[in-house]
Amino acid sequence: MFAAETASTMAWVDYFSGASLEKVSPLLLHRITHEVDRRIFKPLDTAKYFYLGHGNEDEKLNNWTPWIMSNYITAILLLQDNEAKRVDGLRFAMKYIDQYINGLGDDGGCDEGPGYWFGASGAVFDGLNLIDNATAGKISIYKEPFIKKMASYIYKTHISGDHFINVADAEPSMHPNGVMLYRFGKAISDPQMMAFASWVFHNLPSNSGTPGTYNRSRSLFNMAAIKECAAYPDHFQDVADVWFSDVQLMASRAKNGFFVASHAGHNGESHNHNDVGDFMIYFNNNPLVVDVGPGAYTARTFTEDRYKLWFNSSAYHNLPVINGYQQAEGVSHTALDVHYQSNDNVSSLRMNIASAYPAESGVKSWIREVSLNKKGSVAVIDSYKLEKPSDSLTQSFMTVCPTEIQVPGKIAFNLPGDENVFLDYNPKQWNVQKEKIELVTEEDQRFKTMWQGKDIWRIVLRSKQKAIEGRFLYHIHQ
Repeated sequence: MFAAETASTMAWVDYFSGASLEKVSPLLLHRITHEVDRRIFKPLDTAKYFYLGHGNEDEKLNNWTPWIMSNYITAILLLQDNEAKRVDGLRFAMKYIDQYINGLGDDGGCDEGPGYWFGASGAVFDGLNLIDNATAGKISIYKEPFIKKMASYIYKTHISGDHFINVADAEPSMHPNGVMLYRFGKAISDPQMMAFASWVFHNLPSNSGTPGTYNRSRSLFNMAAIKECAAYPDHFQDVADVWFSDVQLMASRAKNGFFVASHAGHNGESHNHNDVGDFMIYFNNNPLVVDVGPGAYTARTFTEDRYKLWFNSSAYHNLPVINGYQQAEGVSHTALDVHYQSNDNVSSLRMNIASAYPAESGVKSWIREVSLNKKGSVAVIDSYKLEKPSDSLTQSFMTVCPTEIQVPGKIAFNLPGDENVFLDYNPKQWNVQKEKIELVTEEDQRFKTMWQGKDIWRIVLRSKQKAIEGRFLYHIHQ
């Protein structure tokens, strides 16, 4: 990935400064072409990497593919003097960008979350932009409806302010590249995306107009669009109801300030957390019930120890632990019987999350329904059946809000301005406690800034009953 980034950067150095470098030493340009050929062109001719599906044309690919291919396109266009090889290289890149696109679902959703969208669908745009530019528009797929769907994911997952729906390894807050978003929206003729891009540019300061660490081609093309983006009206209206059937993600907002998102899916997604059935709730841009996000990447992050990291496990998402068992990883651990509905009064997602748990948990059925009443409240209803009465049963709620749990049956979230939101539960069914997450490991250090320095709390309900079946209602309201 970063060899390709370097190759792209060196290609632009050669393009813009080659004549000057040649005056310093004729070896410099030769060294650039030699190293890019050795480290990029030849390996891609001879090896079958995971980001190329190991040669399997039907394999679903992740963000590495368009990220690498977009940089490869820059290098092949600017450094490959042999026209036949340049054409073959471009065809090669187009093939794998196509394979990445083909692996997305019908709605163009990104299972890696909004943060990774910029290295996934955003990198697809980088590649399409270079191809369109190099062929004077003769090779362009911007008018394909699917590309517009893929692009719209980023503004449809916006919550408010700098908050985005942070599934998988995505962070909860971002300051996206507004100019890049504007260029993408303009290319696909999507005025809503262009308005969102202008809103981002004016309201979420970022490095939109300056070269960043990565995506140098993106930065160069951005420089020509800064003034146009800045002048475009920023009257963006957040989407009221969202449903991505491919990644099974829903979101809805009420006029009184409540926002809810929930997803079904499976536990074999790219950058996966074991979180089938998780949900998040915001109120007036204040996070109430949250997905805490990803920790710092270390050697353990992408090994067999991944799910030993607390923030990747279901016990530290807004999910039950059943008979001591958390959810298990893998595509087979999935939601079943998923149903989404939305109308003027309510939006809801209903699913059976029993298969997300190992067979040893003894759960036969666990129907979860997450719904937003458009008048302004959220309900989460769990109905379950077990093989035998439960030995233990807990339900977690993760939050960065100061909370009070002293009143039985009521959790109070204390918001700025002495405003409260409440989560009601049945005190006959549950005991309640809360624990502060101590940030001690190397992976934990990322959380010290992720939520603006706020403490992370886990509220745990512990069942008072040992039943074989039951129903739980959690009502969140002002």
